[in-house]
Amino acid sequence: MSLIVFIPKADEAGRRLHQMIGQLMWQDSIEIFSHFKQLYDRLGRPSGNEDIGLFCASTPQDLDDLVNCVHLFDNLRLILILPDRENQTIAKGHLLRPRFMCYLDSDFSDLALVLKKMEQKTLSSSHSIKSENILPRGGVIPHPPSFAGEGRNRKSAKKSKSEAALVRT
Repeated sequence: MSLIVFIPKADEAGRRLHQMIGQLMWQDSIEIFSHFKQLYDRLGRPSGNEDIGLFCASTPQDLDDLVNCVHLFDNLRLILILPDRENQTIAKGHLLRPRFMCYLDSDFSDLALVLKKMEQKTLSSSHSIKSENILPRGGVIPHPPSFAGEGRNRKSAKKSKSEAALVRT
């Protein structure tokens, strides 16, 4: 699992974001991109893992660029940082289907907690075996048990309808 980070500007928010990422005890790789073309190229070659994307849209144009390549985010758990709190910006951000959204003017403390939680969840799910994916011995899935009288009630209801039809004629 990689953390794929897009920070287009080295402004104050970008520096705070870099600092927050540096403090994470991330288990796998962190890939940081500052140019949209680099990010686009990276997303075009999926890793096969369950990657997390942390994308900072510093301007409305950055957000437009991200929306235009939403098709590359199918196998990505996305966290989005929006440039402002305007309704149109928020609506556009929701087009990307992020797991979490925050804003450039935030202190990123919630963002750090979300990243840690996502990493823990990914690590725990990758190390555990999901029991619903395991077939019983012999590879046959047993039929669910029928409840007492379940089949009889259907048959008796059919009989009573057909008997009722005979009585009417």
